[in-house]
Order: sequence, then C-alpha cells, then structure tokens
Amino acid sequence: RTYAVSYVPSASVWAGLSRPELRRPEKTLLAYADAVYGEAGPESAVGRAFSSAFGELKKLPPLPFSRREVQGIAALYSREEVTLHLGAEAREENVKGESLDRYRFVHFAAHGLLNENAPQYSGLVLTLPSALRDAREDGVLQVYEVFNLKLNAELVVLSACETGLGKQLRGEGLIGLTRAFFYAGAEAVLVSLWKVADVSTAELMVRFYRHLKAGRGKAEALRQARLELLEQGRFVHPFYWAPFVLVGKS
Repeated sequence: RTYAVSYVPSASVWAGLSRPELRRPEKTLLAYADAVYGEAGPESAVGRAFSSAFGELKKLPPLPFSRREVQGIAALYSREEVTLHLGAEAREENVKGESLDRYRFVHFAAHGLLNENAPQYSGLVLTLPSALRDAREDGVLQVYEVFNLKLNAELVVLSACETGLGKQLRGEGLIGLTRAFFYAGAEAVLVSLWKVADVSTAELMVRFYRHLKAGRGKAEALRQARLELLEQGRFVHPFYWAPFVLVGKS
C-alpha cells in the first residue's frame, strides 16, 4: 500500500535498460484483444513445438472482457493515437506486420501458454488458424519470435495468464516473454505471475492506464490501480489485484 515496486531480472538486463533514449514514438497505444479461439484446427497448423500443448489450445475459453479492457483504455486517448486489433484481427500476422516501433504502449489481452520444458516455445495465444481463411502463422506468438520484433515502447503489457514465468538460468534471471520483449526494445513489461481473472484484470488495466495518462510513473500507476481495486470490496483477495508485476524502468 505504501511503496511503488518494480523489478529487474538480472544485472545484464538493467545495463541494457540504461541505453540512450530513442526517438519518442508518434502514436500512443497498440492493442490486441478478444482473439478467436474455439477449435485449434489440425495439429500441423499450430506447429510442431506445440504438440504437447495441443490439447490446451483446443480448450481455451474466449476472453470477452479483454475487448472491453482495451476499448476502455483506448477511450482515454484520441482516436488517431490508437490502433486496435480485435476479434479475428487479433492475429499473429498483425503483430509481425505492424510498425511496432511507432507506439509508446503495446498491449496484449490474450491467453498465455507456458511450456516449462522448452520456455522458448511459451507464448501469447492470438486468433487461431481455424478462425481465418488466410492464416500464415500458427496463432501463437512464441518467445523466440518476440526476439525478432522491433519495438520502441515505454511499456509492453501482457494482460494474460502466467506471462512472467520462465526458465531460471544462473545469473540471468527468468528467460521468458519478459526478457524477449526487453531484447525487442521494450523499456518495461507488465506481466502476470499466475492465472488471472478476466473481469478484475480489465478493471485493473483501465485504472492503470488512467494513472499513466495523469503523469504518474509506471510503478506508481500500478500501485494506485491496485489500491482502487482493493477499495471496491469485491476484489479484496490478492488473487485479483496482486498477480501483475512491473519489470524494467518504473
């Protein structure tokens, strides 16, 4: 309640975050939400790396509040500052084909998939191929693919399940989505440590961005959003307000 907290996974990551600031992005928010799941389609369509997680992909429920989440965030800014990819358009092709370095904030409201045996194949589950006529990707933005993205973001938000988890390597902290987004050019990443609730996450995120827009630092904005969620009463349990942590520049 008293302190704003942020984390850095290792000394080498901290050193990398001390690089000179690049040009300020021209737009504010790029967001992906309400991806279409349903049936994952044939196993070959989702890639060999996901053979062990194929059953999980077929069972993923929709995230209806993720659309409300990003629309609530987008309403804080002018229309020309924002790009939203919703529903079937929340697809992997629209991540790799987007000019990501034009945005201050990049926000993913989607399921996360954790592969404990091969962390490089963990990822964010976007619209699956079975929902698209022209799919060229497997629908899962995996860690090794994130390393190839080009960002200039003050913040990447992974509003998904267990996105902060990864493999522990001696001296290098957690190797996972967080580190991949740092390598791709993010100054900070907001991630979850356990499976999150759709409704409370949507409320937390809108409040978080509202405080960011008011000029608060990222860690302080998260603290204020948590406190507001606590005051509501129905989200008092830490399960609802505590899963997200800020990693990187605060």
